[in-house]
Amino acid sequence: MANDPFQQQDIWPMPAFYFKVTLDNLDDVFSFQEISGLDAETDAIEYRHGNSKDFSSFKMPGTRKVSSISMKKGMLLNGRNLREWQRDIEMNTPKPTNATIQLLDESGAPMMTWTLSNAWASKITFTDSPEADDAGIEVMVLEHEGLTVKNG
Repeated sequence: MANDPFQQQDIWPMPAFYFKVTLDNLDDVFSFQEISGLDAETDAIEYRHGNSKDFSSFKMPGTRKVSSISMKKGMLLNGRNLREWQRDIEMNTPKPTNATIQLLDESGAPMMTWTLSNAWASKITFTDSPEADDAGIEVMVLEHEGLTVKNG
């Protein structure tokens, strides 16, 4: 039974509902239940050298693009919320900061870490659920200039 793949602990998918977010300019750590937009893409540039004997172009990497990051969390009674950054948006004085997003396992240990450079909140919304027994949700959208990813 030593070679049974179902006995290995590292074959199960990671949970994606437990995120810890640290913003360098705020002295607090936020927990989020849903984060989307953690991706980057590179444009493909078609190029053909003027004296090439081939009559086709080749592709090379061009400009790298990153997506806006959307993060959702429940509103907590007497809990710290995202209104501090909302004030900066309203005053048109966003303060870019580095942000760290960590996907945590069930025990709270980091499994993946995304680091955003020069992030700032472009949108913060506070919604209440249409269902009477659902919690209110805060949504923050971050813009940033770069994204790095590492395990742990």
